[in-house]
Amino acid sequence: MTIPKFKTFRIEAYKPGKSDIRKIQNPIKLSANESALGVSPRALKVLQSKDFLMSKYPDSKASNLRKEIAKKYKCDLDKIICGAGSDEIIQMICQLYLKPSDEVVVPQYSFLMYRIYAQIVGAKVVFSKEKNFKVSISEILKKITKKTKLVFIANPNNPTGTYLGKSELIELRKKLNKNILLVLDDAYFEYMKNEDYKSGLELFKNKDNVVVIRTFSKIYGLASLRVGWGHAPKKIINAMNLIKPPFNVNQIAQLAAVESLKDKSFINRSIKHNIIFANKIKKFLEKFKIFSSDVTANFLLLNFDKCKYSANYVFNMLQLKGIILRSTEDGYKIKNKLRLTIGSKTQNDKFIKAIIDIFN
Repeated sequence: MTIPKFKTFRIEAYKPGKSDIRKIQNPIKLSANESALGVSPRALKVLQSKDFLMSKYPDSKASNLRKEIAKKYKCDLDKIICGAGSDEIIQMICQLYLKPSDEVVVPQYSFLMYRIYAQIVGAKVVFSKEKNFKVSISEILKKITKKTKLVFIANPNNPTGTYLGKSELIELRKKLNKNILLVLDDAYFEYMKNEDYKSGLELFKNKDNVVVIRTFSKIYGLASLRVGWGHAPKKIINAMNLIKPPFNVNQIAQLAAVESLKDKSFINRSIKHNIIFANKIKKFLEKFKIFSSDVTANFLLLNFDKCKYSANYVFNMLQLKGIILRSTEDGYKIKNKLRLTIGSKTQNDKFIKAIIDIFN
């Protein structure tokens, strides 16, 4: 039998954080930066409703969700587009802007989907060096050429947890060629309470050459429903709408996202929980010479360089106890580090106990 020839891609497929362990039921998953407190009670109420019209297509424009986003963040409704997770927004940007002769600059330890979607459309991905796992503006600028079309930055960055301050982001936008689109990923901005931090949307909502991406998969706990959004100038949004799949965000996801945006109490509890437990775990791990950067998002990048055990050893020992962290060697090529998601109180307590058992 003859199979028609298809395109081949020289890319490394995305490997999500592990979610299961052989022979262990209900493991503790701290590998994917998911919400520690689950889902907003308001969203849960909608999800338990029986009023869904399953036989009808969802609103193609996600009108009610976009209105709620515009209201909450004081931005123009026509500058917002919704996607099946922020991944789809990244995909549409790459489809819209890139051809095989173009270049995309991404920091060397940035979210893997930037490079993957750029490579799928044939563009060349250029990596800028980081300094102590922090994005470097000077290194990004060194990599800019006449072929550069896009620069992707997650702020704070995944998987390192480091971030660029307000003045650094403004400096980068000023020094980049005006024809280069800067894409800022605000996936973890809700957790950020650092004084020198400002979200991409706060800084650049009126700029013509910045796209900001956000997600409902993290603090809102809607990861399985796949819903995210982007903010950009109207011309870019109009062009993205031409290539957007017509019913990309399902009805249940739209309704749950609307209710999640309204639940201030849940968001505040989630932020408080993250600050308390991230600091507690960071301080606790330092007793075992496991260090991490300052608390920013809902995860810590754990450095085992001064620890008596290697990252791989601790990773495997934790799995034997039913706890899954993210190995940063997969995809990111960061050696002797692990990424730890801040979980619920019960999950965090079990992680702490497991570490004590391993080191004793």
